[in-house]
Formats: sequence, C-alpha cells, structure tokens
Amino acid sequence: MERTKLSTKLLGLSFVHIAVCLVFLKGFLLTRVELPDLSQCSPQDCRAEVQYTKAVVLIVDALRYDFVCENSSNDSAYRGKLPKTLAHVATAGPAAVATRFVADTPTITMSRLKALLTGGLPTFLDIGQSFSASALTEDNLLQHLLTRGKRLVVMGDDTWMQLAKDAFIEAYPYPSFDVHDLHTVDDGVQEHLVPLLSRPETWDILIAHYLGVDHAGHTYGVNSRHMSAKLQQMDDQVSQVIETLASQAGPGGAYEDTLLLVLSDHGQTQGGDHGGGTRDETDSVLLALSLRKMYQAAHKLHEASNPSAQSLQQHTSSLSTADPTQNSRPLLDQLVTAGGYSDPASPTHLSEQYPQLTPGPWFCNSSMSQIDLTPLVAHLLGVAVPFGNLGKIPPHLYAALAAGQDSGNSSTLGMHYDGAPVDDGASYPDWLMGYADALSANAEQVHRYLNRYAEVGGLPSADLASVNNLYIQVQQLRSRSSSSPGAVSHEAGTAGSRDLVLAQLTFLTSAADLARKRFTLFQQGPIWAGCALGVAVLAWQIRYCWRVIRGLAAAQAGMLDLASILLFTTLSAFHTLGLFS
Repeated sequence: MERTKLSTKLLGLSFVHIAVCLVFLKGFLLTRVELPDLSQCSPQDCRAEVQYTKAVVLIVDALRYDFVCENSSNDSAYRGKLPKTLAHVATAGPAAVATRFVADTPTITMSRLKALLTGGLPTFLDIGQSFSASALTEDNLLQHLLTRGKRLVVMGDDTWMQLAKDAFIEAYPYPSFDVHDLHTVDDGVQEHLVPLLSRPETWDILIAHYLGVDHAGHTYGVNSRHMSAKLQQMDDQVSQVIETLASQAGPGGAYEDTLLLVLSDHGQTQGGDHGGGTRDETDSVLLALSLRKMYQAAHKLHEASNPSAQSLQQHTSSLSTADPTQNSRPLLDQLVTAGGYSDPASPTHLSEQYPQLTPGPWFCNSSMSQIDLTPLVAHLLGVAVPFGNLGKIPPHLYAALAAGQDSGNSSTLGMHYDGAPVDDGASYPDWLMGYADALSANAEQVHRYLNRYAEVGGLPSADLASVNNLYIQVQQLRSRSSSSPGAVSHEAGTAGSRDLVLAQLTFLTSAADLARKRFTLFQQGPIWAGCALGVAVLAWQIRYCWRVIRGLAAAQAGMLDLASILLFTTLSAFHTLGLFS
C-alpha cells in the first residue's frame, strides 16, 4: 500500500515538474516558422536599370561601434582605432554613411548572417546552431543575386560555406573556432582579396569576412595590446581596399558602379563575449559608401577650385567635399526621426579629429537595425527583397547611396555639393518620390509576409489587425498621390510624397515591432509563472523529502524499503536541479 502511494507521488511529482518546465519554456524558447515562399521580381521591386553592378562587402567580425565611431584615446586600446578608414568616410561627404548598426539577439555570427541575408529575425533557438550552422533555406539575397546572374566570391569565416556553399564561384574558407589564432583567417583574406581586386572582370559580388578582432576579444579581452594591434591591422587593410577601389571609380573605371559596405555582425563585451543583448554585444558598425558619388563629389569640388584640371586621378588621395549641412534639411531630418534612426548617444566633437575634412551629414550620428540593410541592398542591386524581410529602407542611406536621382544632377538632398540650394528645390521632390516608390515595394513585401506568416505560424490577432490598418492607410495615400499627378502643384506633390513616406515608415516600424514581440522578446508572463510554480513545487519537494527521511529515522522502513526512499529522494534532487537550471 505504502509502495503504491509512493509510486503515485513520484509519478505526480514528475508530471508537475514537466508542466512547470513547459510553462517556463513557453515564454523562453521562442520559435519562428521558416516559410518556403519566394519573392518575385516585379517592375516595382527590381528596376531594369540597376544602380550598382558590383558590391564589395567587408565584414570585420565583432567590430564594436565605439571601435570606429568614438574619439580616439591614447590610453584606450580600442576606442576610435580605425582613423584612416573613418577619414575616407569623412572625405566622401554626403556619398557615405557611418552609423551604429544594431543587432538583434542572439548576437552570434550564424544568426546575424542569416538576418542580413534574409532581413528576418532569429530566435534564441538559433544559438544552438552557433557551432554547426545549417544551410540557409529561406528566401535570401544570395539566391536572388544568383538568379540575376551575379558571380559571387567569398573568403574568410567558414560559416559562409555552411550557410550557402553552392552560391559562390570562388570560395576561400578558413576554420573559425580556434579563438587563440588571431591571424590565419585575416592573413588568408588579404592574400586572396588583393589579387581579386586587380581582376574585377571575374566577379560581381565580393565578400571578405575577417575574424581577428573577434578572436582577440575572446582570448585577451577588449582592453588589451592584442586588440589594439589587431584594430590597427584592420584599419590598414580596409583603408587599402577603399583606396584601391577609389582609384578606379572614375568614368569608365572598373569600380564606377560599385557599392562598398564595411560592417560588423555583432559587438562584444569587455571580456570578448557575445550572444546576449547587452549594448556592447548589439552595437556593431556600418560604413556604406557610393564610389561613383564619392568620385562625383570630389570631381565637382576639384573643378571648382582648379578648372584647368583634366584628371581626378591625381586628386584621389586628397578627396574633400563641402559641408552639405550648412543648409537645413528639415524634411529629411523629419524622416530620419520618424524612422527611428536618430542616435542621441552618438559621440560628440568626433569631427574635430579630422579638421582638414568636412564629413557628410551622417557621420557617426545615426542608428539603424541590421535588418534594414537587407531591403536597401536589394533595391540598390536591382533584385527582389527576400520574402521574409522585416527591415525598412533607411532614408539617409537612400539619400547617400541611391544613384538614380544623381544622373547628370549634382543634388541629392535639395542642395549642391557647394552648399547652394537647388533652385526651387526641383530635385528634392524627385528624390522623395523615388524613395516613396522604394518604400512602397518594401511595405508591400512586409505586409505580404506578415499575413502569410499569420496563416502558418500565427500572430497576435489584435496586433496584426492594427498593423494591417496602417497598411490600408498607406494604400489610401498611395492611391491619392498617384490618381492625378499632373493636377497638383509642386508644393502639394512634395507634401503628398512626404505624408506617404511617413505613413510607410510608421507601418514598417510597427510591423517590425510586432515581429520582434513574437520572435525575439521573451514572454514575461509564462516565464514568471513558471518560476513561481517551480518555487512552490520545490518547497513541496523539500517538505516531503524531510518527512520521508524522518520516517526512516523512526524505523518505519518496514513499510517503506530503503531503496524506494533513496529513489524518491534522488528524483526529488534531480527535479530541484532541473528547476534551478
């Protein structure tokens, strides 16, 4: 009888503990269904005339924002330690952007690369694949680039081989998990990168993934001489790449239509760790540069100062542009604020480090989510935005990088590079309408994905309805602005485009917030409920074990044999350990 009673309690205890774990895991282990759907290239999504025919992407793993965009200090091993690279961004003026590049959790390389390629959000379940990345199965940029006939080359971190080994015509992978080796991967990247830059006719998209900064952090910490030396090496190598590309970016040059991105996948703590959601781990950096517009800006200034000059090649090393911020950009500033790209935490007086230069308006003073790069790159390279993308095209990056509005016109922000306003702001509405068109394709894709996901994976109905209502407002404004384009005044057309863009940014921001709530934010209710139930079960376990032990001491073992009591006590201890885990 006693044995049956004990067995029943053991069974009940096991079920209760399992129930507690399930309640807790409901809030902790977030999941996301990967959809097999693919985006298709419509005339609105993919222009017949792409803005860039080539792209060079340099990924410096674990390069934190303050490693680049921070006032350099002699007593710091890591703050502002890429001065030559940042100087190139400053000389490019409005043709370049340096921005805080915020990663979603988990901040591990595999999930970050997936997010950049798909525009989607990972979950904490992805962290289990950090040592063995699975192949990329969702719709992604690599797939669309291949569809367009682009030739892709990769070198560096071998994670790329695990994600998409068949996507590249040339690949030079290096093992990534020997964190004590600071140089093999980076030296290998440089060994293959320099020759490839000398034969641009053999590739279209070049990806180089450095790992030394990440390994230096893991092994020695951020504030170490090894980190300082590695950052100096990265500064030398990245600036060398920019100089090589800029020297061939003139009319008819091999890199005239080339987009350059220098970015990091995540940051790192002072101890060199990453994976979580602290500011140090999520703050990476993005440097984005249009080589053609960089050349154009420098050429116009050089002609103004030296009309008899026949060649810009001799002037490449001293590129400079006038400060375009001397004229107000209230509308673009409004869009940047509305899109959530303002960064009050940006370092002040950074431009004082470059007194001989005049940085552009987006020089280390903005912030953006990493997934916002995905639709921008798709737009610039003329491919479809991946089906599962949740990012939105940032207005200031569009202004700096979108080359379509700059054909034969020196204005991108409603002003010439010499600082003089454009007559009547004639080009500004054109730029604004171009941005509105790009956002329309972006919004349509995100709306399609959310509602498709709701059918398969489920989304909170009230939140989804709210987001869909915002999209209806976007469609109404779109219809109103396109119903009679020739019948409205210049001012009314600008105001209509502005209202449409603001509505699109509001919808896209709300859509991303809904997805983050579902995919990346822990559900506090189930987590706390699981913890409370777990404490209650633990108290009951301790009380019952105590009673059993006292019964054994009182020589009641005749009714309960010693083996059963020890089994019960052992299982209780195991459940307790599971609770604390």
